[in-house]
Amino acid sequence: MFLKILSKSNAKEILMLLNEYGELYFGQIHKELDKPKSNLSRVISELQEEGLVNKRTEETDEDGRIPKNYYSLTNLGKIAIEIYEKEDKMLKEKESGNVNINVENNHGIIANNIQNLNVKK
Repeated sequence: MFLKILSKSNAKEILMLLNEYGELYFGQIHKELDKPKSNLSRVISELQEEGLVNKRTEETDEDGRIPKNYYSLTNLGKIAIEIYEKEDKMLKEKESGNVNINVENNHGIIANNIQNLNVKK
């Protein structure tokens, strides 16, 4: 399910923005990304449901203003950023014709210095 939500339109942009700024309220996210509010709201809700984003509601103050909802990355959200960064690295390496990515597990490095990797869609 994580790859499905991570591939949704605006998910990467929202997570990268939260990674850059730490915590933002919805209006700030909307202003930065300039995307339809309904789309952003839906994606943020899905990111929350998957545990990638936290939501914090500001207490109502004396003026009675509507409280703001603030969003920030969870630990899973931070791991998602690492996935996006790996993806960016893979794309850059693919464009250059050489791939040099270490894939590690509990048993050590699985692959290193793969030359001329062809990825078919």
